[in-house]
Amino acid sequence: MRRLTQTVVSVTLVALASCSLPEAPQPRFIIVLVDETGSYLDQGFWQESLEIIAHQVVPALGARDQFLVIGIDDEGFQSEDARLGIETLDISDLKAQLQKRELAERVLQISPRKPARPKTDVFGAIEHAAYFFDAQKDEYRPVLLVFSDLVQTSSRIPTAAKAQASQYRFPPNTFSRLLYVNATGGADYDELRELWIPPLNAIGLEVTEANFFQQSQTVQALAEFPR
Repeated sequence: MRRLTQTVVSVTLVALASCSLPEAPQPRFIIVLVDETGSYLDQGFWQESLEIIAHQVVPALGARDQFLVIGIDDEGFQSEDARLGIETLDISDLKAQLQKRELAERVLQISPRKPARPKTDVFGAIEHAAYFFDAQKDEYRPVLLVFSDLVQTSSRIPTAAKAQASQYRFPPNTFSRLLYVNATGGADYDELRELWIPPLNAIGLEVTEANFFQQSQTVQALAEFPR
């Protein structure tokens, strides 16, 4: 009887060893850009965006995910634009939950800076995100969320040819959502989308009109957030 039991146990262990365990999902590197200039700030969309980030984006983070907040100001791609340094969530669910609670509080405590010039450099901030993604493109799934009316006043929205000259490129599997487009009413929504698609595609961010969302479509945009 003992020999039979040993045989059954051995066969079971061999069977378990031959079964491949499901691979852990690839962690995400989530970069959030938030406009802190002009009408976007003055009309309260800055604070509203922080509320959404703290209460909807942060809770959706998972084990080993990385998270970074970059501010959009009058001159993009500056070291001080990283308003919240890169945070890597722990593999332990309990520790990750504590991290997310603290992270949400830190997001809500970010104060807007006063731009030195009354301008907005959205493209510079987007290039900054591409720089961070490229450094870790093999390890993390890149996710870009942009909270801005996309009304750029710093050298205006670049053409595809000008954007092509940028040395930064997004990884081909980047998931992106541009939210609060034209929330301030400073331009035409359809025209903004048409102007932004060529330069974004030129730096490797594969976007179509479906990647752009108005303020009222925020819930829909975040529902498609990759898990």
